[in-house]
Amino acid sequence: MRKSPVSRQIAEAGSSDIIVYPNRRRMIGWLALSGVPTLCHGLGTIGMIILMITIPEVRNQGGAIALVILLGSFFVMGTWLTRMLFSVTFSGEPTLVINHAGIRVGKIYGSADIFLPWEEVEAIYSAPRPPYKIFFVRPVDSKLFFSRLSPMMRFTCRLSAMGGAPIALYQSFLDQPAEAILKQMQTHYKQELQLHKAKKQAEEMLRSETGKQEIILYTSRLLLWAPVALGGLSLLFGFIVLFNMPWQLSTLLGSAFLMIAGVFFGPITIWRALHTPLLIMNDEGISSPRILKHTKIKWEEIGAIYCRIGGHLLIDTSPSGIVAFLTRRNGGRLVIPRSMDITIPQTVLTIPQNMLPIPLDRLLEQIRTRFQNQLERYNIELAQF
Repeated sequence: MRKSPVSRQIAEAGSSDIIVYPNRRRMIGWLALSGVPTLCHGLGTIGMIILMITIPEVRNQGGAIALVILLGSFFVMGTWLTRMLFSVTFSGEPTLVINHAGIRVGKIYGSADIFLPWEEVEAIYSAPRPPYKIFFVRPVDSKLFFSRLSPMMRFTCRLSAMGGAPIALYQSFLDQPAEAILKQMQTHYKQELQLHKAKKQAEEMLRSETGKQEIILYTSRLLLWAPVALGGLSLLFGFIVLFNMPWQLSTLLGSAFLMIAGVFFGPITIWRALHTPLLIMNDEGISSPRILKHTKIKWEEIGAIYCRIGGHLLIDTSPSGIVAFLTRRNGGRLVIPRSMDITIPQTVLTIPQNMLPIPLDRLLEQIRTRFQNQLERYNIELAQF
């Protein structure tokens, strides 16, 4: 594959540089999967517009406008994705460059490269997201990282952060296995990889000395776009129903319901997400006001805290702890669901990664540091699978 002058300059910088190009064969497959539906959506949008112009009966149907908006939205998003895939596949530029200065990611998230110096890199790891494997790079300060990006790049990186880290490269974007890249980094950049680890250990020691034990986490703000989008769609369809269908009682009621839902659903959901903690951990135990309401899981009732592949935090009770938990949750009465076997550990709390404001591995590390006494006293297993 022919390299551009920029690529050759990077390659000549030093033999220890790790330079990774996209897997062109896989990228062409993704390009076809993106381009064909995008073309269909574009042709469908043009066809519907022509029908609405030439046939009055179609123009007077409320569903026609909604269909044009829907197909047009898919066409715009598909065009952006196809353009990005085409540029990455045939530009000849590397997808990933790692050297002693830091980590540089190619033009995957927008029109410019993303560069992180080593002092701003918190973690580099790969994780399976069946059926794919992803190479993650997580910055130390997410706010600082996002502030340097353009609005479009900021949006796409925030979407990636919902899966674990703002920079997430699928294996298709890499012509080397993610494990091989990590192995090369351990060989050539061991000192750089330890840079943030030493700083983080010092911060944890300082935090431990100050006696700050409580962990309070709220729902990730990256999810707040969902109620806003649903509320906006409800308002849009409410207006479409009102002005494009005959004014009957059922039409007016349906339109009013959609518009009221659009006005109240978004603000109420956002207010609850900002003011109600998702997870609280203190010396007494663990609680989740949004999921378990007012029931707390005490440390002596917990058997294991772990995160599973796929991105979920799970808390299991011990066989003896589930009895105490169920009794307290039901106001002093032991009520055992028919499908539950209390002789084995039971999962009583599951929280997806995308709901948490911090990555799961960082949360587990905070639990291990701040609640080490409770983990050892009650023999609680803390693991990542």
